[in-house]
Amino acid sequence: MLDLSPNTETDLISAQVNSAFSTDKPYTPDWPRQASLVIDGMGSRLHIDPMTSEILAQRDGIGLVNDRLSFSDDVAAHRYGKALRRIEASRGNGSDAAARKFSARRPSGKRPYLVRIGALSGGEWNFNAEAISEAVIVIRDPSLFVQLDTDLLRQSYGLSIAETELASALDRSLTLRAVATERNVSITTIRSQLYTLMAKLAVNRQSDLIRLLANYRQPFL
Repeated sequence: MLDLSPNTETDLISAQVNSAFSTDKPYTPDWPRQASLVIDGMGSRLHIDPMTSEILAQRDGIGLVNDRLSFSDDVAAHRYGKALRRIEASRGNGSDAAARKFSARRPSGKRPYLVRIGALSGGEWNFNAEAISEAVIVIRDPSLFVQLDTDLLRQSYGLSIAETELASALDRSLTLRAVATERNVSITTIRSQLYTLMAKLAVNRQSDLIRLLANYRQPFL
């Protein structure tokens, strides 16, 4: 296993997820409760992030056996194996390499994990000298993975699109500077939007704003 610095780790995983899923909204480490791991062509883990380690530590339906992901849910295990076989069959020709997703039931009775596995294009990232990464897996815990109900928030307080997007970014724990960089605007502009947002929501502190936003969260499905 390669020992990666936090910044390098984030860059690699971001590239892997975006490559495998061709998502319209780029992956960011600020998405709550999203775990990622990268595997080789045999299904063995090459890289595992802290969130995945946390999920594995819960021992609630997902684990590692001989360094390979395993599921206590037989249906999930079957679908995972089928996805791996499809990725193996598509290697070199790109046929039927679309991302696969399935749910994995949990012995605790909590809402099932949402699992998505996607093939990497060409295995362009090497996490160690002996193996090539072939697929990336994303695991979400829907009981904790939530998003802001932006429509309800906007309608409730008469927010502009920019103010609603700022509220969503703050709810995802982004800093004002990160939001400014993401939008390619000045930090002064973002601070001005923040003051207007807080005034409309009748809060005086950013911490109060975050607590209020928690009332407008909904499960991400």
